[in-house]
Amino acid sequence: MALSVYTGRDITLKINSVAYSDQLSSATLVCNRTDEQYVTFTANTPKAGPATWQLTVRGYQDWTNGTPDGWSRAMWDAAVTGSSVTFELKIETDGTWTGSILPVFPSAGGDANAALETDMTFEVVGTPTLA
Repeated sequence: MALSVYTGRDITLKINSVAYSDQLSSATLVCNRTDEQYVTFTANTPKAGPATWQLTVRGYQDWTNGTPDGWSRAMWDAAVTGSSVTFELKIETDGTWTGSILPVFPSAGGDANAALETDMTFEVVGTPTLA
């Protein structure tokens, strides 16, 4: 089987079906799970702990109010409503993860000599689906 090597430029991220790839520089879906090992006199028994998922995103602040809204404004508006939003993280043509995230407020402002960035970590509702 041939190896496929990807870079961050192969990633597409959509929130509520709107693509924000032009405004983002990083997107990572991470599973956090603590496994346990029960050791007895006669055997070791592994037990998988509960899994929680997070979507971490870094991007440039874009407060455009339009159709569609810029990344920062869209995340702000979603956080105000407090309702979960859908996401689709796609790597080239080989993997697409979908699910829902709980929106968070983006940071605003920054240094005078740098592009304004924002880092956000979203809690994923349940387990994402890989297609």
